[in-house]
Amino acid sequence: MIELGIFWREAVDFAFRYYHAGVRIYWLFLLSALLLAGVSYLRYRNEGEPLSLKGFVRFLFPRSVWFNKSALVDYRFFIIVVPFWTAVVGPVLLSAATVGALVADALQSLTSVELTDTSPVIAGLAYTVCLFFADDFRRYAVHYMFHRVPFLWEFHKVHHSAEVLTPITLYREHPVYLLTSRVSAAALIGVTTGVFIGLFGSQLSVFTVLGVNVGYFLFDTLGSNLRHSHIWLSWGRRIEHIFISPAQHQIHHSDQPRHYDKNFGSALAIWDWMFGTLYVPERREDLSFGLPDEKERWFDSVFGLIVRPFYNAYSVLVRRPGYRSGGFESR
Repeated sequence: MIELGIFWREAVDFAFRYYHAGVRIYWLFLLSALLLAGVSYLRYRNEGEPLSLKGFVRFLFPRSVWFNKSALVDYRFFIIVVPFWTAVVGPVLLSAATVGALVADALQSLTSVELTDTSPVIAGLAYTVCLFFADDFRRYAVHYMFHRVPFLWEFHKVHHSAEVLTPITLYREHPVYLLTSRVSAAALIGVTTGVFIGLFGSQLSVFTVLGVNVGYFLFDTLGSNLRHSHIWLSWGRRIEHIFISPAQHQIHHSDQPRHYDKNFGSALAIWDWMFGTLYVPERREDLSFGLPDEKERWFDSVFGLIVRPFYNAYSVLVRRPGYRSGGFESR
């Protein structure tokens, strides 16, 4: 048996070894979110309230949000589940590199078409753009599926059970959702990479900033940490038909029926626009979050967040008499 203290020390060490720009709570993205929150503070602070550092701090960190019972569950979930997932589950999942190599080999054996004379800059730019768009659509599709398939919705409820939003709420995802997302990402990124390597050769490179696809680097820099927060930040109607703003994602978490099944997109709003799930706010809206139809408070503990969805999903499959999927019919 591995001593528990040694396990957690190794797990945390493993997790923080990969704390870089590929993680949304990277310090640079937190700093950019802080600056954008300042813009929101200038616009939405209480009427007549003078500008002050103390007022800005209160605006950023209201006790009603950061010390809410739901937020405290988020913190415990993050401390317990994320290191375990990163250290134990993540390394054994399907690898995009493995899929890419298999696809590239298959493509090269099936066709003699090669574009190795193409400028590396053009090939790299095409690869970067295709990778970003393909992965963003994958995120939309997985997210949509977990809302619209009753069995899967029981697992995604974990995320939507949060009654307040902080940047840590991002990590309040059931392992079934994480597993589906990671495996689908490895498959899609692997296939996309394999096709491009097969066509342009193994010298292909992606345009990155600090090791991250430039598209997602910009997304994380432009307030991605405010998506799960109480701070309203809207890009305006025109831009919000192309890019999902923090305000639009907060609307996605809303417990109000008019907001159900809206704004599934990650970085891009074009998928929501194309498939009729886009909601663009006219003005700032007062929002509340959570699962108001759930009578049993299974989401008040980490144990409940992990275990209860399996019971609920089983109830959906066997159609247990009297079981109602917590508002799914209206979502």
